[in-house]
Amino acid sequence: MRTFKELIASASWHLSDRRQQLYWSLYYLLTDSVLGRHWLSVTEAGLRHYAVGLPRHPGFELIHRANEFSMLHEEVLTLLYHLVAVGRGRVLELGTYIGGATVVMAGAAARRRRSPIIAVEPGGRQQHDTLPSNDILDDLACNLDRFDLRQHALVLPGKSADPAIRQQVQEILGKERIGLLLIDADGSVERDIGLYRGLLAAGAILVLDDYQSSGAPEKTVYIKAWVDAAIARGEVESLGVWGWGTWIGRYRGVT
Repeated sequence: MRTFKELIASASWHLSDRRQQLYWSLYYLLTDSVLGRHWLSVTEAGLRHYAVGLPRHPGFELIHRANEFSMLHEEVLTLLYHLVAVGRGRVLELGTYIGGATVVMAGAAARRRRSPIIAVEPGGRQQHDTLPSNDILDDLACNLDRFDLRQHALVLPGKSADPAIRQQVQEILGKERIGLLLIDADGSVERDIGLYRGLLAAGAILVLDDYQSSGAPEKTVYIKAWVDAAIARGEVESLGVWGWGTWIGRYRGVT
């Protein structure tokens, strides 16, 4: 049986072109609302439909502009917007780089009046082929300021494995839990999930970049191995592979 969200999605294909804009406006209004948060479940089919309507998305300009300095595909940025809008816990990003995804998630948090996202980034410099940075933390701050989103992202300079960083994350959370964990760092997802597993909410969404990537094969080996093994043992449920090879799934817990 299809979910309510999937039934809504299927309705769009039977509408005339001139009614498409109205459909998408109502669809995004409902899907990203408080009602959507409590009544519409996150499924792979629902996510795929959500991404299709990007040109009509109310956050299209934000997503499109952030995509210019993002290491993630525009499709993934679109889904991050949605997952922040409907998420029930806090957002933790490990490896922000210069903030493409950070800006999108902070923008969604601001528009939906969610708590600021927590972003961990060690900084330094990176001689990337297309998106180099001589000062990662400074570029990150500039990008957040450019979109007037500094107050919607708590940036913690440091490495995810540093005990002091984990302690800061735990103190910020208090009694809250992480509902969305995005990892785009050094490929050691088993380490990071092990460190932050105890802070995850039930059914938390995991977004792991480089599950498939010809540009970072050394990271892909470890990430894909962990994901595939976690699926096999029932620890996570897959919600698909997106963009340039970013995996999205739901955390089920250690069995």
